[in-house]
Amino acid sequence: MTHTLARSCKQSEFDANRLGYSLLLRVFEQSNEAVLICDRANRITAVNPAFTQLTGYSCDEVLGKNPKILASGRAPPDLYPTIRDALKRDSQWEGDIWGLRKDGGIFPKRLIISVLHNTSGEIEHFVACFSDISERKEAADRLLHLAYHDPLTQLPNRLAFDSQLELTIRSCERANRQVAVMLIDLDRFKMVNDTLGHQIGDELLKSVALRLRECVRTSDIVARLGGDEFVVVLPDIESALIAASVAGKVQRFLADSHEVGEHQLYATPSIGISIFPSDGRDSNTLLRNADVAMYHAKNAGRNNYQFYAARMNEAASERLQMENALRLAVSNISPYACEFSLHFQPQIHVDTGRIVGLEALARWHHPTLGNVPPARFIPLAEDTGLIQPLGDWVFWESCRHVRMLKDLGLPAVRIAVNISAQQLRHENLLLMVRGALTCYDLSPTNLE
Repeated sequence: MTHTLARSCKQSEFDANRLGYSLLLRVFEQSNEAVLICDRANRITAVNPAFTQLTGYSCDEVLGKNPKILASGRAPPDLYPTIRDALKRDSQWEGDIWGLRKDGGIFPKRLIISVLHNTSGEIEHFVACFSDISERKEAADRLLHLAYHDPLTQLPNRLAFDSQLELTIRSCERANRQVAVMLIDLDRFKMVNDTLGHQIGDELLKSVALRLRECVRTSDIVARLGGDEFVVVLPDIESALIAASVAGKVQRFLADSHEVGEHQLYATPSIGISIFPSDGRDSNTLLRNADVAMYHAKNAGRNNYQFYAARMNEAASERLQMENALRLAVSNISPYACEFSLHFQPQIHVDTGRIVGLEALARWHHPTLGNVPPARFIPLAEDTGLIQPLGDWVFWESCRHVRMLKDLGLPAVRIAVNISAQQLRHENLLLMVRGALTCYDLSPTNLE
């Protein structure tokens, strides 16, 4: 009985071995992944059909050959030493590399190499499994491109720009060279969006991006930070004169009209320039100072370039302080307490000496800033959009004074009220005028 049992066990073990070998052979032949087996001398001893389909090599063409016939030549110098070390240490290596087909085509592949040892612990075979990951890599590359590029203009976005500028600064710092950062803002671009629509505005931005790339070197960085703001970085320059020359070139390239559909549009630039290392030693400081210089260019009449100077930061700080104070003053306008007042300048008939008209002039007295000249707070109100509520107050307050003069029995005098261009574009202007006249029972002839 024992003999029979032993024979039965051996028979079962034999059948299992046959079944295992048959199964492994089917897996080898039917696998979708290319499989390549080498002996201990790294000579190819077997490949599966997927290998032939992927590489174009038949089994007979590669038997006995070294796997380096599949090398693309794109591997970094330290790749193969790294693979050898991993195989010695872990008996396996996995990674993405470039492969070479028989026809010379290069493709990305995911490669896994395993070491098989015999019962004595000696290397017996190397097994490599790999697959074409072109589609996966293309998808990853697209996602990476989207992460670092502006989808409209295809220029680098803010994320990519920050890292590129930082690398440029470090490189030029080692070489003791200068870097220019040019921040470019398109003048009155908002008017294009508001009047012609965002689609036309987008096409204009794409045209501007193309021209910016055309007027700088291939080594220069051109990026879109958002909206109508672009930035150009000029690395490795000898002096600020180079930056001035390029800024003038940008002005000339953008000066010509842009044909967008049936429209001929213009996009003049206001350009602020900061220089490394004199205006900052890091990307944030350089960009901030270029931004200050750009606003100085706008205040200087637009369509020009300005270099950063320390005094600009002082002016920018003062402007921010005044803007905050103006916002607070406008938000606190009431019939009972107000930092604004109206002064009336008379128009006098020369022959009779009679006052025939008055001009209403807004004045602002701030608790700490004192009397702020209209030449300072009116342009600021227009830039920030505060001119709308401030202008409405001036109009209503003028009408109230006309009513007071009438109630006092004084001769009717026409009062002239200044209206901002922004108020003229506002759709509620006529409603506001009619409402004020009706509220104070005035005739249109009382106002100019």
